[in-house]
Amino acid sequence: MARQREHQASPLHAYRALKQRILSMSLTPGSSLGEQRLAAELNVSRTPIREALVRLASEGLVELIPNRGAFVAPIRTEAVIAAQFVREALEVSIALQAAERIDAHGELRLRQAIEEQRLADQEGRAGLFYRADEQMHRVIAEIAGLPLVWEHVLEAKVHLDRVRTLSLQDARSFSVLIGQHESIVAAICARDGGQIQQSLRNHLRQVLPNLAGLKEEFPDYFLDDDQHPD
Repeated sequence: MARQREHQASPLHAYRALKQRILSMSLTPGSSLGEQRLAAELNVSRTPIREALVRLASEGLVELIPNRGAFVAPIRTEAVIAAQFVREALEVSIALQAAERIDAHGELRLRQAIEEQRLADQEGRAGLFYRADEQMHRVIAEIAGLPLVWEHVLEAKVHLDRVRTLSLQDARSFSVLIGQHESIVAAICARDGGQIQQSLRNHLRQVLPNLAGLKEEFPDYFLDDDQHPD
């Protein structure tokens, strides 16, 4: 029975592990994804790796090239812009509903998330800041009573996340982002719909102005709509 559960869990384990490496840029665009090597690293057979790669390819994060193998897909500009649009539309609606439902406990959870971000900033830990950032947005969805909608946001923003990771890795301080988060939280706690929309849209659009600079700094990571891979 234990072996059966392990077998059933291994494709999901492989999928999650590989996706996390891609989104965190541990596996950069163009990286080769050899099944045998990945199977050894993740302590699974090659079959779960193959299934995970097919699933990631369906999400646009992996390219399966006949007679060559699997590779981490480039970051496509069009996909990043589309992801930002979808995320903004969903999260503004989520935050507006959170403002209608928030209570003292919800306010405390949001302020704790901000404190975790400050700690990450003080320690200069981009990974910790990223997790605290994600947690704040997740908490807003939970306060709104829409945790499943947050799962849709996570699915929609995968192409945006790699750009965000590059931006955070290059950041010397997260103080600007923390200030934006404080404005969002204050607006939700004040139940100020107009300020919620303004603060959240300003925050979520922060990545796009950095896109041109990141493409110039990491030209091999990106693929524009008028380009075609070899």
